[in-house]
Amino acid sequence: FINETPPTSVLIGGGIIIISILLQSFYNKKII
Repeated sequence: FINETPPTSVLIGGGIIIISILLQSFYNKKII
């Protein structure tokens, strides 16, 4: 049966995207 909660793969993918964006913004601020 299908659960309303998204699959773990989607959560992991979203987490990776969010972490990458945070790391990029952190490095940009550190460089500037």
